[in-house]
Amino acid sequence: MTQRSPERTARRIALFLYAPVAVGWILATDLLVALWSGGIDGATLLNMVKGAAFVLVTSLLLYVLIRRELASREKGDRDLRTLAENVPDMIFRLRIRPEPRFEYVSPSSVDIGGYTPQEYYDDAAGVLGTVHPEDRERLQQLLTDVDSETEDAELRWLHKDGHTFWGDIRVTKERDAAGHVVRISGVLRDVTRHRESERFRTLLSSALEVAGESVMITDRDGKIEYVNRAFTEITGYLPDDVLGRNPSILKSGEQDAAFYAQMWSTITSGRTFRGVLVNRRIDGRLFEQATSITPVRGEDGPIEHFIAVARDITVQRALERRLRFTEKMDAVGQLAAGVAHDFRNLLNVVLVNAELLRDDDALAAGRGELDEILTATKRGADLVGRLLRVARQPEVNLRRADLGALVGEMHGMLRAMLLDSIDLEIRRGEETYTVDVDPDLIQDALLNLVANSGQAMPDGGRIVVDIRGDSDGPDVWIEVRDDGLGMDAGTLSRIFDPFFTTKEHGTGLGLPMVKGIVERHGGLLDVTSVRGEGTTVAIRLPRSTGADDLGLEGPQPGAEGTASGEEARAEGRLLLVEDDERLRKAAHRALTRLGYDVTTAEDGAAALERIAADPSAWDLVISDLVMPRMGGDELYDTLQERGWTVPFLFMSGHPPEAVSEGEGRGAYAFLEKPWTLETLRQRVGDALDAERRSA
Repeated sequence: MTQRSPERTARRIALFLYAPVAVGWILATDLLVALWSGGIDGATLLNMVKGAAFVLVTSLLLYVLIRRELASREKGDRDLRTLAENVPDMIFRLRIRPEPRFEYVSPSSVDIGGYTPQEYYDDAAGVLGTVHPEDRERLQQLLTDVDSETEDAELRWLHKDGHTFWGDIRVTKERDAAGHVVRISGVLRDVTRHRESERFRTLLSSALEVAGESVMITDRDGKIEYVNRAFTEITGYLPDDVLGRNPSILKSGEQDAAFYAQMWSTITSGRTFRGVLVNRRIDGRLFEQATSITPVRGEDGPIEHFIAVARDITVQRALERRLRFTEKMDAVGQLAAGVAHDFRNLLNVVLVNAELLRDDDALAAGRGELDEILTATKRGADLVGRLLRVARQPEVNLRRADLGALVGEMHGMLRAMLLDSIDLEIRRGEETYTVDVDPDLIQDALLNLVANSGQAMPDGGRIVVDIRGDSDGPDVWIEVRDDGLGMDAGTLSRIFDPFFTTKEHGTGLGLPMVKGIVERHGGLLDVTSVRGEGTTVAIRLPRSTGADDLGLEGPQPGAEGTASGEEARAEGRLLLVEDDERLRKAAHRALTRLGYDVTTAEDGAAALERIAADPSAWDLVISDLVMPRMGGDELYDTLQERGWTVPFLFMSGHPPEAVSEGEGRGAYAFLEKPWTLETLRQRVGDALDAERRSA
């Protein structure tokens, strides 16, 4: 239907409706009055003309007024329609009774639900049926609830193309005289993106709360606006303690003002700061964090926030420092071991020759000076021994201790080196486990094991340290169990190899050191592990059985020899094998003076030739351990393989354990350099006595 213009409508009302009716009414009434009164006269005709003229004038005025009003209303309606048809939200008017029917739907219906306004007009029930099945009851309640004039809800709708979207619907209700809802006007807005954004923000917030890294957000002036749970766990500060305050409350004083000025300059210039901050917890303890601070710009460009993400590396840095120290001491030890071997040979030459000269009656006047030389040489030998202890396992200083109490005292120390996400439990029972141990070394071993377990659980887990008695024997066990990454069979087979490590910055010295400590205590170490199921390290130590067990070392071979029988022992043909010519000559003189028949060889190969020439001629072989071409241990093994059972006395600047294990190895004595004439006499005599007794 063609819509009438305001001018045409006004003309129809004022000129074609009002004017004829009004003129007819005036003329008819005047005519009837005149006829009733006896006739039409001049005055009556004049009144009829005046009435008709008034009607015509008022008709023209009414025409103007109606046209203006209708034009104004039409413009308002046109503006409202233009507005309704250009907003992104769908505007609608729905008649409820007697049956649902849309009276108006804006064109935005196509963008929101995929349906045109005409489809809404043609099939109101069908379009309303596109609401998600689970939300239909809520929509019905929204449309028919008589208790409220306005209401809103977020419902799921099925788009014409099949996908689901969230729509925020807001309605205003009109009622009839009986109070029934007869018409609804409303707006439907697509809030799918908003819902997704809210869901993502919720997910992001949850992720921040469970993250292991500390997260802090500040405004551009540095006032704290947000901290996550990890921040509280690391620093001890609750959110209410820090919100609105400056991060300077964490300053430890370990880093100077220039450091913080540089950091602030970096982030305020729009760049990201990365570095290590040394901060202070609420309880005063220091901790170190690998920190990244990133500026966040607003829509207009200026910086509005700073986001600081920090990882607690306190334990890691402490372990790194300890490992660097271990590596440094290991390097010093290797250097000491290399220098000490040659230096001990030199000291031995000086020591033997000084003793030989002191026993020479012709040099009696110089014995005081020779005694000084001997004293200084022995002090030098003691100094070399200390250097060698750096290269070897540390010296064991045993004392009686309750193993359960000793380990229990370490709980705080062990807890401090682990991530907060790792649970630590020490089980010790009520029994007293008395052992003879070096407490420092046992604690070092346990620190290494717990640190290894902690590094195997980067995402958290549980470590149990269990101290228990051996039900089948007089032993005590320390077990360290974790549910970390575990190891495969290949890795497990190499864990005690020096310098073997699976860690990025590991040295491969921790477990070999632990094994050495345990073995020096007379114990055993056992490791079981399954990839993905964790690792168990078990240490078995002997219980204390008495005061005699407190000795650091057993008696050296031949230590029980006495001076008696010296003349009986000073018989025999000896083969002296030493690559250092000066020491070989000095030892030859010393053994000759003791009464032995001595032949020398410069290395194992030369000694083998002399023995092969007459195998039965030798009562004892005295051999250095490390020599070119053939060392003493190789010479010993070669003789064993050929069936020649020649007694051996090894001498070396290295410790007795440097004599590697081999088949039949053990039928030997050991003489550590630098040796004195008395020690040489005792060791040689004891070795010969042992051979004579076995014969």
